[in-house]
Amino acid sequence: MARQIVNTGSSANDNTGDTMRSAGTKINANFTEVYTVLGGDGTNLTTNMQFGNNSIIAEGASVDAHETTLTFTDPTADRTITFPDATGTVQLTGGAQSLTSAVLTTPQIQDTSSNHQYIFASSELAADRTITLPLLTGNDEFVFKAHTQTLTNKTLTAPTLTTPKFADAGFIADAAGNEQLVFQQTSSAVNHVELTNAATNNGPSINAVGGDTDISLSLAGKGTGPLILNSKVQYKSETLTGTNVTASAIIPLTIHEAGSAVSCALANGVSNVPGYIKKFVNIGAGVVTLTPATYYGSNTTIILAQHDTAELIWTGSTWYDLGQQTIRNGATLKIGTSTSGLATTIGHTTSEVTIGDNLTVTGNATVGGVLTGLTVEATGDTAAGDNAAIGYTAAEGLILTGQGSTNDVTIKNDADADVIEIPTGTTNVNVVGHLTPGTLNTGIVVLTATDAITQAEHAGKTLSMAAAGAARTFTLPAATGTGNVYKFIVGVVNTSNYIIKVADATDTIDGQVIVTNDSTAGGTASVISWPTAATSDTITLNGTTTGGVGIGDYIELTDLIANQYVVSGMLKASGTEATPFSATVS
Repeated sequence: MARQIVNTGSSANDNTGDTMRSAGTKINANFTEVYTVLGGDGTNLTTNMQFGNNSIIAEGASVDAHETTLTFTDPTADRTITFPDATGTVQLTGGAQSLTSAVLTTPQIQDTSSNHQYIFASSELAADRTITLPLLTGNDEFVFKAHTQTLTNKTLTAPTLTTPKFADAGFIADAAGNEQLVFQQTSSAVNHVELTNAATNNGPSINAVGGDTDISLSLAGKGTGPLILNSKVQYKSETLTGTNVTASAIIPLTIHEAGSAVSCALANGVSNVPGYIKKFVNIGAGVVTLTPATYYGSNTTIILAQHDTAELIWTGSTWYDLGQQTIRNGATLKIGTSTSGLATTIGHTTSEVTIGDNLTVTGNATVGGVLTGLTVEATGDTAAGDNAAIGYTAAEGLILTGQGSTNDVTIKNDADADVIEIPTGTTNVNVVGHLTPGTLNTGIVVLTATDAITQAEHAGKTLSMAAAGAARTFTLPAATGTGNVYKFIVGVVNTSNYIIKVADATDTIDGQVIVTNDSTAGGTASVISWPTAATSDTITLNGTTTGGVGIGDYIELTDLIANQYVVSGMLKASGTEATPFSATVS
């Protein structure tokens, strides 16, 4: 009902206003509506609602000493409080209440002293988002990205961690809460470990990185526990194809693949930092001369032929060869090489080394004990300076070479007594006991041309002079008292002279020969003894008067003492006999 106004007229008692009755009716109606609005029944004014000074006081359902007062703060401008078109409970700043489907635009929460607020602001959403709070079993805190907090029992699924921090000795645990990866802290650290993943056909890597230029990466087992590699090991390598190169001291393996001779330098490692291992292998045809900047002892180079390898270790000041320079070729294993300059020891003083197949030694082999085997077969010649050597050549066969103060070669029996001796520096052979030959065959040398007679080729042999139609001259070696015997026999009659003479004017021939002259078999022969003269140094068999008429005529010369041969022989002559001796050399 609209408020009813009592018409009081234009002036007092002008009879234009409402009558007393009409005015009273309007007044009653207005009060009835006010009573009703204020919670009464139109007749009685309610006691549940009162208006105070800037306040409204509500008694509530029960009339008692407790009321609810709605107070208005003195405004500094017009204020409008709008209640939504909805049913619900007004939320207050105090008290426990529930918000259902409430929309908070920029809510604020007071701090404990009510002088600052937590202001909540949201970003623009493309759709409604639901935030679900967990079922807590105790008091807890929200976690914020820029606030330092400790997370306990959190499961992070697919998180992106930019710079997470672990406490000293902090760790990542397994599903049971046990340490799986522990982080230890170093004060003022500048170096660290970098883990890098990899794409297809590449392996991930673990690297030492940081502020220092050169950084080591340490891996170790605990106590005496070893470092176990469960797969094959691949060394980072470099391949050098040049002939004048420098090998990296950082890359563990250097492969040479040059077709001609290579000069390779190796720089020193870091001073006072021992333990670097450096490996080399030569797969090229060119021989590699490896020169470490600082090599141990008096050594300066390592020679690597094709298929050779070498392994060196840096002691902090010097490169050392680990003595594992090897060549593999099929089933052959070589330790060291003939040009490597390495002394290689196999086995130990208290142990043995068994070689199941063949052993090939390119250089020298030194045996400290007894060399025992079925046979020893030499394949190379001996040398003049060898103390005790067994050799072989295709021409000479087995060669024994020695060098002693009394004898060069001594053959003994099982009682350690001398049987055969070759005195030092001589070609003499002393047989201590009896020499009992079965069939003694000294051999025959056929002389068909002028020749120089030598001890090695002719001494002690039958020398068959077998030429015809031209003179043949045979020059003896210098007489030194060797005792060598040179026996010349006419194998073919030569009327153009066989001449036997000494080497030089210092040598002479002494002795005599027997010459027979008879043309009829069984007849009376003339026998003549022809002695040498003091200057005799030449023997001539002319096939007639001086001998050499028949096959089987012979001259035997013995190297008796220095500068003197002695002669004997049996010759057949024809015509008027003449001496075969002359002096053509002196």
